[in-house]
Amino acid sequence: MSSREDVSKFKFVQQQNPSSVTATVTPADAAGVDTAGYDSATFVVNVGSVVDLAASPLGDGSWTFRVQEAASDVNASYANITDATRIRLGVGCDATLNTSTGTFLTLDSAAHQNSVFAVGVISDKQFLRLIATAVTTPGASLLSWSCVLGRGATPVI
Repeated sequence: MSSREDVSKFKFVQQQNPSSVTATVTPADAAGVDTAGYDSATFVVNVGSVVDLAASPLGDGSWTFRVQEAASDVNASYANITDATRIRLGVGCDATLNTSTGTFLTLDSAAHQNSVFAVGVISDKQFLRLIATAVTTPGASLLSWSCVLGRGATPVI
């Protein structure tokens, strides 16, 4: 039973619309998520069908995902978040963050298809974005992601 709503504490930002992609996806300039006024960020990745994924990780089809941050929303400003204390691995993510690259999710088996993944981000920068990297040359892959921004809970008195 739901006794209250929390939707007014959140902002939902669609960063990558559902689409069939075959190459690395990097948001364009001025397409980062502006976190001003919010104190939490969670990226939610939706994966549909991925062609050639069953042949991974050594074959075709692997995808990796990482979060980047920047003080200004210009592509050259963004840097990978590689600090494991600032990336909270959530639903379905890799067991550990790759602290060299910032990769938090690797799609490399058929079990990853038609799934939802989530990762929390702690950042002192205003702008965030998620990058999907085609590790090899996958076929058409149905991918999308959003960022959920949140405000702290209002204390109950």
